[in-house]
Amino acid sequence: MICAVCYGVLHRHAGSQWRGTFELHFDHHADRKGLQNSASMSCCICRSLWAQVLHLEQNNFLGCGRHLGGINNSPNQLSRGPLPQTKLMGVNDGSRFLSAYLSEHYGDEEDGCLNGTYRLDFTLNDTERVGTFILKPIEELDRSIYTPFSEDTSSDEVLVLAREWIEKCANGHAHCPMKSSTDDWYPSRLLDLGKVIIKDGRLGRDCDGQVQLVSRSDILRNGPRKDSFYVTLSHRWGGAKFTVLTEDKVEPFQRGINILSLPQTFQDAIQFARRLDPRIRYIWIDSLCIIQGNSPVARLDWQHESAEMYQIYNYSYCNLSATASVNSESSIFRRRKPQELWEDDVNLNLEGLPERDPMKWQRDMERSISPIAAYSSQQPMKRCRVLDLSFWDRNIHDAPVNRRGWVLQERLMAPRVLHFCQDQIAWECRQLEAAEISVDGLSLFSLKVGDVVPVDRLKALLPHRERRVVRKSVEDTLQMTGVDDPDVYERWNRVVEIYSKTQLTNAGDKLIALSGIAKMMFDQIGSQYVAGMWLRYLECQLLWRVDPVYENGRFYSESRRPPSYRAPTFSWAAVDAPQGVNFSPISEQDLLFKVRNYSISLEDENNQYGLIATQSKTNPTCLELEGLLKGIEMLAIRSEEAGQDNNRHGWRLRKVSSNAKVCEHRNVCLDSALDDHGLLGPDGHVYCMPARKNSAGYLICLLLQMEIRNGKETGNFRRIGVAKVPPYESGQKLVLELSGEEATVPHTLWDAKRKRHSFRVV
Repeated sequence: MICAVCYGVLHRHAGSQWRGTFELHFDHHADRKGLQNSASMSCCICRSLWAQVLHLEQNNFLGCGRHLGGINNSPNQLSRGPLPQTKLMGVNDGSRFLSAYLSEHYGDEEDGCLNGTYRLDFTLNDTERVGTFILKPIEELDRSIYTPFSEDTSSDEVLVLAREWIEKCANGHAHCPMKSSTDDWYPSRLLDLGKVIIKDGRLGRDCDGQVQLVSRSDILRNGPRKDSFYVTLSHRWGGAKFTVLTEDKVEPFQRGINILSLPQTFQDAIQFARRLDPRIRYIWIDSLCIIQGNSPVARLDWQHESAEMYQIYNYSYCNLSATASVNSESSIFRRRKPQELWEDDVNLNLEGLPERDPMKWQRDMERSISPIAAYSSQQPMKRCRVLDLSFWDRNIHDAPVNRRGWVLQERLMAPRVLHFCQDQIAWECRQLEAAEISVDGLSLFSLKVGDVVPVDRLKALLPHRERRVVRKSVEDTLQMTGVDDPDVYERWNRVVEIYSKTQLTNAGDKLIALSGIAKMMFDQIGSQYVAGMWLRYLECQLLWRVDPVYENGRFYSESRRPPSYRAPTFSWAAVDAPQGVNFSPISEQDLLFKVRNYSISLEDENNQYGLIATQSKTNPTCLELEGLLKGIEMLAIRSEEAGQDNNRHGWRLRKVSSNAKVCEHRNVCLDSALDDHGLLGPDGHVYCMPARKNSAGYLICLLLQMEIRNGKETGNFRRIGVAKVPPYESGQKLVLELSGEEATVPHTLWDAKRKRHSFRVV
């Protein structure tokens, strides 16, 4: 279903313009109101564009950057003044609101499945991209037809589809874990959904009005249970207040919990789990299965259960995700217009579409043949299906529950996930991403520097091993997995990059909320875990960075350090960055420093993936590094281009040879410019350490500051960021050569023969 405006563009080429490129240009909706009207009439293209416009209005025009919510659910205004009123785009600005660009998609071998397709791009005021669609000829499609008619996602129609996905995954996917019919591992506590009975000719449960808290020992009292699976629930607490498990409620919960006393998300999940499969006997919900509170008993219980998150989700039958719900008081089910989920097919006019093949383009231009005549001899119309590239990101990745930090490991560790989205259910496992708009699978692609490229499956980032395979030792793991393969560490870095953009209600959970994934990755890596990184290839991982955001003509960063100690400064976990952190490629080539030793002080010595203990003077968590330290001065960049309200910085060497010209370097990524004070000028006690030269010839440097507490130097250094020196700058040589002050750098040991300092970073 498309509106008259989209029909005019695709079918009639109404107002088409060729601007000497590979695409045809069209004026689309002239104003915001026109787009809103088309979206409300269920135009498949305009609905997606409207959702993106609303997203931009909320996040991009409120003065807080693209991540308005900030980290830990606390909006951060960054001292840039009061928030302005929301700007409604396309209102009284006199410019064309939306523009469309139609072209043939010409890909390479990586996205060969998209060759022979067409691409439809949209921009807002010819500047901001707001949508990209692939138009795929019908004859290229090989999928079954699913036509939903139910107007609510709680319907039997939706339930049947969920069962089909689970059945195909559990019995037909080679790379997805097979559920054993006889279970011998369960979480410490579960909610018993009741015994299956036949009631009024239908399957039901013997305790419809309540659930009962049961322990692992109760379940396994008579040995392993047969066909008694459990499911888990991912949900967002939000600001909702509801009954939770506390010390004094363990016994009452064991006698029974009235379902109506629970928040709506829990009620819906319980009822759906009961209907989904008679073999599902239990459900695990964090707030009802882990003792909550600040008492010593609650703290110990939380530590024990958080250490078991790997098993809790990995051994579940399925994870139910309240993906679209902003808090636990929201229903996981939604009303909908079923016709909006039907396949969207359009008649695409190919007449006058420029030839995309670069070689043919060049030949035609040399022969003075206009490329807009490329399709004159071909069939002028093709029936195509509209594929929205932003669908998965909008409905899954960026949905409310998946912005919660704890949920990433729940998605990754569970063998399969059933998402309850805004108007449909969706499916995610190691072999398939699907939704009701495409039940046989979605082809996931994204835009990278303007090109459409395939996206790796999120759940394929981590291994899912059979639970009965037990490693005898770390040496066995190393021998079996070949952990020197950098790709394993690249996948870990990718997980951290995704995780670092999520939100946590409790900032102190930064490392523990990733501990389950770390424990799972250890099966492949087998190396020592070091505050969110791995000892093998640790030098490469230490070069993580917080890239500044460029928006509305300004560079700025929203990253903050937590108010209390959580992780050493050399770890990415030491900062909260709404824009996330990024890693350099894993490679030992061209490294200019070495990690000589490390010391990790844990809050729970039995959980190496858990919380870092509060910093102490006698046994601090630290690294001993060996590299060349150079004294530098940090500079504040204040220019007309940069603006007066940003946090950009530069630096220069404090001492160079007498004949050398001092260079100012501006490619700097500070970890937290808002919280690291006293950096500027000659009294900033700041140093740079050349770390590596990357493949593009850039010199990557770690920026370090001497640690001062209560006005006294501690003898340690703390990380404050990274800097890049381009190959075309003469300053690279100066940064790498000796200045003569090396032996005087305080709190270091200088090895004149090896030309390196030894020092500690905390």
